[in-house]
Amino acid sequence: MYGQQHEQTPQRHSTHEGLVGGAILIGLGIAILTQHFFSFVGFGFPWQLFIIGPGMLLFGLMVLGGRSASGLAIPASIVTTIGMLLLFQGVFDYFESWAYAWALLPTAGGVGTLIAGLWGGNWQMVEAGKRAARGG
Repeated sequence: MYGQQHEQTPQRHSTHEGLVGGAILIGLGIAILTQHFFSFVGFGFPWQLFIIGPGMLLFGLMVLGGRSASGLAIPASIVTTIGMLLLFQGVFDYFESWAYAWALLPTAGGVGTLIAGLWGGNWQMVEAGKRAARGG
């Protein structure tokens, strides 16, 4: 028993792990660049990244979860869009844009549905996402 050697099976790493790691590094890079840019302009760290971050995290979880997690693209798209809108409004002090910017939210839902359909291989969902994005 002590003299026996156990064969170890090589661990397989999915391609999703590399994608998620890359997405996390890109997100951190964007956050750091954004902080430096806004600190240079005099705004400080934008609080809107606390909304954009969870949206991007949902996209990462979708990639990590594979085809079965494709539905996460819908809330990820909506949350990320809201964060980007708030970031734009905060930077340019243009909060009046909510009068028409709200129309981007159904578009974001459509884009999320389109991404979910593409990721999950559901072509009916892709078509529904296209229609919803056009309607928004």
